[in-house]
Parts: sequence; C-alpha cells; structure tokens
Amino acid sequence: MESLQASVRRVRQEAERLCADLTQSSETEMAQASKQLSAVEGLIRICQKVEASLVEQHERQVGHAQGGAVLDLDGARNEIGCRLARLRACCNETELP
Repeated sequence: MESLQASVRRVRQEAERLCADLTQSSETEMAQASKQLSAVEGLIRICQKVEASLVEQHERQVGHAQGGAVLDLDGARNEIGCRLARLRACCNETELP
C-alpha cells in the first residue's frame, strides 16, 4: 500500500511539474502543447481520485483495526428506537422520560 501511495505521489508531482512547464511556454509553444496540457491535467485529476480512494481505504482499515468494525450510527439509532418501542408497549406508556 505504501509503495502504491508513493508511486501515485511521484506521478502526480511529475504531472504537476509538466503542467507548470507547459503553462510557462510561449504562445506558439502553448498552441502546440494544448493537447499535452489537457492530458496532464487529466492525469492530475486521476491521481487526485486515486489518492482519495487510498485515504478512504486507509481510514476503513484503521477503523476496523481500532474497534473491529466502523460504527453504524443508523443501525444503532434504529435499534434504540425498537428498544424504546418495546419499553413503551411493556409499560403502557406513550412517552418515556
């Protein structure tokens, strides 16, 4: 995983360097390089998406390592609601304090 992250970082840095070089070109060079610039910008966007995916995957792994499973707040809320409903039914109460 670390080697993949390092590779993505290197590709992104190289793409950003190429992009900077292309934007500093003269007008005639810029006309010739517009396709290259678009390709480099696309590569930067792809690298950003891959980096975001790697961060999400890392966060999921850290969450599983720390507590076994990531918290399911919707599931917990649903379970609490069911338990409160059973208490209300048991006690013939419409509202609990």
